[in-house]
Amino acid sequence: MPAEVNRDIHLGFMAFGALADLTSNERRVAFAILDHYNKRDGRCDPSGERLAKLLEMDRTSVVKAVSRLCNVFGLFEKVSHGGHNHCASYRPQWRRYREIMGEWNAKARGRDPRSNMAKSPQATWRNHHTERGEITTQTDLINRIDKYGNSGRAAPSAEPPTDDLRQDQRSQARVETVNGLLRGSLKRVNGGRSPSHASVARQQAEKRLDADLISLGLHAHADAMNRMDEGTQADAVDAEMHRRGAGLALLQERLGLGGGRGPPDRGGGSKV
Repeated sequence: MPAEVNRDIHLGFMAFGALADLTSNERRVAFAILDHYNKRDGRCDPSGERLAKLLEMDRTSVVKAVSRLCNVFGLFEKVSHGGHNHCASYRPQWRRYREIMGEWNAKARGRDPRSNMAKSPQATWRNHHTERGEITTQTDLINRIDKYGNSGRAAPSAEPPTDDLRQDQRSQARVETVNGLLRGSLKRVNGGRSPSHASVARQQAEKRLDADLISLGLHAHADAMNRMDEGTQADAVDAEMHRRGAGLALLQERLGLGGGRGPPDRGGGSKV
């Protein structure tokens, strides 16, 4: 098992290098988080202070990078207070890493990695910030690359498979098997329990709060990311869990955020 897990981690490091839109800070933070992945029990919970010290970066830059790695690029899933000593824990998104490298390998062979993908609606769960500060919507991150279907197995082809294609298919099958075993081992470590209602509700509150900040405009969003510490962020998420829109109201009060408008109407402030 260690050899297979090492291969997955190495694939993640390669994906961070292949993803063009990451800044240098985001790439370093992604590397540091994945480097803390415990191969025995699947724990991955470096604190913000440790990441900042290890990377010789200020805490604000680390918090901003973590937010984009999780909420924009989908490289990790962050679980607040899910790690040791109530630090945030991170779940590496192995499938996302395989997609990135699959697209990279297709480009390296001179093929359009999305030419044979089924057309699907654009994803609305993430906004992608371009270098010029514009906001564009990313296409569905879970679309399969040209030669793989949703199951991860090779799709039928009119051309006889080449030796390279057979090797790719065997490698992909090994990766799928390894990750299936890894997910099973993590479930056993966690006692076979699914995420608690509170954990799911907190993740949803974090996503709503991030969307509300973005709705104020890029300047206000960047201002909040630069000035918000972990305590303020936790208080805002707690408030958002209690009542929709309360998280943004708390941040506006404490940080004096600009933007001049509240969060989008989601149904009159119903309880979560």
